[in-house]
Amino acid sequence: MIHITIIAPYLEMSKEVEACQLVLNDPTVAIEVKDLVGVAALQQLPIHADAVISRGATATALRKALPPNCILVELPVTGADVLRVLLKVKERVPYSRIALVAPPNMLNGVEEMIQLLDEPIHSYPVLDEETAIKQILACKKKGIEMVVGGSMVTTLAASYGMNAEMIYSGKDSVLLAINEAVRSARLAQRERARSERFRTTLDLIEEVIFSFNSAGELAAQNAKAFKLLADSAEGEHANAIPKLRAYVERVLKKGRSETDIIIEIGNKLVTGTVQPVIDGQSIVGAVAAFQEAGAVHDREVALRHSFTSKGHRAKYSFRDCAGVSAKINNTVDRARRFSSVDSSILIYGETGTGKEVFAQSIHAESKRKNGPFVAVNCAAINDNLLESELFGYVSGAFTGARKNGKPGMFEMAHTGTIFLDEISEIPFWLQGRLLRVLQEHEVMRLGDDKVIPVDVRVIAASNKDLRQLAREGKFRADLLFRLNILELHLPPLRERKEDIPALVTSFLSYFNTKYKTGKLILQDAALWLLMHYDWPGNIRELRNICERTCVLSPQHIVTEEDLKKILENVLQADMPSHSAASAASSAMPNGAAAQSGPAEQAHLDKAVLGSSYAAIQQALAATHGHMGKAASLLGVSRVTLWRKLKEYEKSVSGAAG
Repeated sequence: MIHITIIAPYLEMSKEVEACQLVLNDPTVAIEVKDLVGVAALQQLPIHADAVISRGATATALRKALPPNCILVELPVTGADVLRVLLKVKERVPYSRIALVAPPNMLNGVEEMIQLLDEPIHSYPVLDEETAIKQILACKKKGIEMVVGGSMVTTLAASYGMNAEMIYSGKDSVLLAINEAVRSARLAQRERARSERFRTTLDLIEEVIFSFNSAGELAAQNAKAFKLLADSAEGEHANAIPKLRAYVERVLKKGRSETDIIIEIGNKLVTGTVQPVIDGQSIVGAVAAFQEAGAVHDREVALRHSFTSKGHRAKYSFRDCAGVSAKINNTVDRARRFSSVDSSILIYGETGTGKEVFAQSIHAESKRKNGPFVAVNCAAINDNLLESELFGYVSGAFTGARKNGKPGMFEMAHTGTIFLDEISEIPFWLQGRLLRVLQEHEVMRLGDDKVIPVDVRVIAASNKDLRQLAREGKFRADLLFRLNILELHLPPLRERKEDIPALVTSFLSYFNTKYKTGKLILQDAALWLLMHYDWPGNIRELRNICERTCVLSPQHIVTEEDLKKILENVLQADMPSHSAASAASSAMPNGAAAQSGPAEQAHLDKAVLGSSYAAIQQALAATHGHMGKAASLLGVSRVTLWRKLKEYEKSVSGAAG
């Protein structure tokens, strides 16, 4: 809605306004007419309108009194309006005795009209009531008989005993003024709405925003800036901050942005950018955007946590590494000690021994457990791409780079752990950059000249002898020394075969649930087959075989023949069957296999002895060694289970002796 107030210089104007409203016919425009009560009184009158229409001296006086957001539209006085009055008074007074006394804004364009008359008419410009009185007295002294002018002039002339005639504005002039007031008010409303949207947007921005004009003077600032300045010793004006003013002046002079600015406002450290505002070829101002250093840190922490939520987290713990063998338990104990410190770790192990599982377990039990765990397979990424993946890049660093750049894996792992698998495959030229990151704890993105500090623990893994590679000149010795502060060797599965029954039980249980195949149990002969395989792929290969068994097994009890059919061309073709191996074993002295030492063979015999030992082992593994639960699972009493285990122990002792 647009509200317009018209200060009427005469009572008859109300009728003209009513007629104009009918022509306008706009329900969104409300017009109020106020009678002229004197300039002094009008200056004290509260006006709550979008636009005010007035004329003559009244308009001149109101120009200084109206609020800044109120538009003043002057009611025009046309030559036709003046001519109408002059023709009216000529019947009584000759032109030579008539004086036109009015403000300049009423005389514009009238003098040319006067010159068209038969006789000249005297005109006397006035600015206010004081000059109007002087001009009226001058007219009286010259013998002027009729004064023509506006409301103020005619009132004063009458008070000094002179004849006076008021100039009336025609309906066309009133309609013209109303249309101009409506147009100007609508433009002002749109501009105020735009400014309010802009101000609200600025206030919602987390950054501190200052806007400067071309002279370097503060033109606008958001709520964050007001608060920051109000809390500071500099007061509430950005020009009081010398360092900021220096950056603004430099930007206005050179037309180039100033980035990575760090200044102190009051007792708060802020960082940000000053950027020029350019219109065509002209620098018309500058905008400064800053963030409090504490807020930057908080957002960085949130960003790091987002990496964790996107999958950069540890899924395994030491419970996933445990077994019954002494070798694996000693390895787990050693890894637990490593988790309590921040030193770099080098994990050696054959393919499939669980190097990443151990790395995740170390991270999950360390003080960095709430930070991200970022794994990188150095052999799976192209050499050139590996550099950008590890260290990140900025916009335009290379063809195909993201527009906004990308953080590297080291940045993603900040406050957490980065796992560099197959570290031996990193190209020699890239090893130097990696060494610097380990030494300086900072990275530099590709295409950038700034360093980014990182707090990362490094765990590397390899299935190759890095010392031998260093001797051959294929791996930097200084990088090896930096990585190899702590060293962990993972035993291959062939050296910890007593863990196979528990691993098989765990894997079968997982895949039974995943594929909804129902519970599978391996007969002793089938388990014996798995126990006598060398497992070049280690635990990964065993896991894959268990998955295949769950998918392809024709029944819930898996026999040796079932397993051989399922695993055709997977296990060694010349592996003896359980029955053949038993016969060969009985023909040897002391029941020991010729290819194995007594202790190893005794252990294998223990694993396959008796028709139910495999089931007992699987039950104990499934219940984490709980005798009562294992007995219940097997459908026997706890005493029977205990007696069976004692019998197996005696048998094994006899075989070992």
